Amino acid sequence: MRITTSGFSKAKLLLYGFIGAAACSGIGCGSGPLSVDHPAALTGMSLHATVMGGRKPISGSSLTLYEAGTTSGGNASVLATTTSDSKGNFSIDSFNCASTSELYITASGGDAGNGVNSNIELLASLGPCNALPDNVNINELSTVAAAYAFNKFMHPADPSQISASGSPGTDHYIGLANASLILRTNLIKVASGSPSAVLSTNQNSPATLNTLADVLVACVNAVSPFSVCDTLFSAATPTGGDTPATTLQAAYDIAAHPAENVPSIYGVLNLLPSDVSAPFTPTLDAAPTDWMLGVRFVPTGINIPEYIRIDLNGNVVFSNYGGSSMMRLSPTGAALSPSGGYKPAGIDGPKGFTVDSSGNIWIANLDGGTVEQISGTGTVLVPAVAAGIRPASIVLDSFSHLWIADAGGGSGTNDITVDNLNGTLDFGLPNGFAMDEPFIVLADTTVTPNIIWLTNSAGGAVSRLVDDGSTKVTGDRASDVGNTLYGMALNSNGEVWVADNNPVSGSVSKISNTATPTILLGPITGGGITSTSQPAGITVDSGNNVWINNLKGGLAELDNNGNPISPSGGFTAGGLIKSPDLGIFVDRSGNLWVANTANGSFSIVQLIGAAKPVITPRLSGRPVAP
Repeated sequence: MRITTSGFSKAKLLLYGFIGAAACSGIGCGSGPLSVDHPAALTGMSLHATVMGGRKPISGSSLTLYEAGTTSGGNASVLATTTSDSKGNFSIDSFNCASTSELYITASGGDAGNGVNSNIELLASLGPCNALPDNVNINELSTVAAAYAFNKFMHPADPSQISASGSPGTDHYIGLANASLILRTNLIKVASGSPSAVLSTNQNSPATLNTLADVLVACVNAVSPFSVCDTLFSAATPTGGDTPATTLQAAYDIAAHPAENVPSIYGVLNLLPSDVSAPFTPTLDAAPTDWMLGVRFVPTGINIPEYIRIDLNGNVVFSNYGGSSMMRLSPTGAALSPSGGYKPAGIDGPKGFTVDSSGNIWIANLDGGTVEQISGTGTVLVPAVAAGIRPASIVLDSFSHLWIADAGGGSGTNDITVDNLNGTLDFGLPNGFAMDEPFIVLADTTVTPNIIWLTNSAGGAVSRLVDDGSTKVTGDRASDVGNTLYGMALNSNGEVWVADNNPVSGSVSKISNTATPTILLGPITGGGITSTSQPAGITVDSGNNVWINNLKGGLAELDNNGNPISPSGGFTAGGLIKSPDLGIFVDRSGNLWVANTANGSFSIVQLIGAAKPVITPRLSGRPVAP
């Protein structure tokens, strides 16, 4: 084993420092809500809308207009209240709100044609105060869409309360603003309360959204004494949770627990009143394997997408290995990079990459044997330089050192390279740490000294290095973790989850963050992980739930104790998840982004509101809630 410097020249480093300071913040540039201070208050605003139950207007419904709260888990602010007329219409003639604050409206109770039904509670997102729609249709579809998009911003006991962890214009509000944008772009048309056009492209379908909306219709349009609502609420009750008492609470519980009660929830579809045909079509022909809601994107030129990382504003960057390029999407999945992606000079089979605090990208070119740095818009900042045989991943520590894992060669040959951005630094290190074709390198910069973790694709060990920024590095390893160690992610305690990608011994394990690391849990299977599923990429959300791509299966979710949350076959999101490999990451809205590498199905899938939100970019290594 050797650790060396790869010899960045001082000229290149000066170039990096000058351009990095002068350029815009790389992948922080572009679409998505930009941070601004003190949004102006708007006065005398008005709103006209309709509340519908299926195809029938809901009269006498109590409407409440809210401005989203600014404290995590807190209450939203009530801006106005009113009641719908006999045609379900209502007007709010004057209210005030901050210009970029997110507004939404709820409709409670009322008569959808069969008597006053107290089980009704519907919700519609309106978007920011300074861009309210001309028309709004509050119905079951808008409710289900909101239950997914805002799931991690809703109070679990009262999902009518939606709140961010900060004020409009701050970084802590970005996730909520993006959730609203995604809802209004990818899920529904707010004005008509119908599915978005995005759900009819790229193998997407509105069927899951429609089916759940029609399930709510069965309660909203039920005949007195509304026993169908009791059936819905019983079916939607999560394990160990309280039985919902409104349609909004039921929608929230379904979105928050997509692996639970699937057949019984689907069965409510058969309880629509005889005089009410399913208003939202097409619906699913049979009960799905899960209620995960996904949206698939296929940017032009995508070819074997690999790593995924996300910037401050929610823009998604991924290495396009087969196309030797880097690609970039907006929070709603729109292509921001040119057709085929950014193709800077020197890029050759990019695999792992990392994003620095300025939003610039360090890339490990697996096929080219080089490392280079580009801006978030593809401009070369540090030209490609040699960095071993097959550099597979790269990470920055808090001392401005780049750590590069080299999966080429054999044991003790080309293991890891370290570069100092402020000049070269030769590390004289003892051999050891059980490095053997290291594949993933992570830096835990939450602590000082930093801890550098590596999975080894041969040898079966996880290496733990203690990095104090000097030329002396100590460390140890956890042995016999698996056979073909692959993906790895830190939890909030500094422990690491590791995937064994071996085709006959697939599993995941949790490793302790101790001087001599040990296996705390594992080998673990279940929730879609099997000996032959080839677990690959891993990420951990801010709730310490662990998300694992199965190259030969679906998406698995475990709690921090290794208990499966996903169904036995993993989440498939209606078949959208196909051969996911290394690419998996959580954004500030709680959306999980997954890269499909199945030949003919290269794509990026956005799983709406699936995970606990995480601050991005994830500079410390550990997942932190916004």
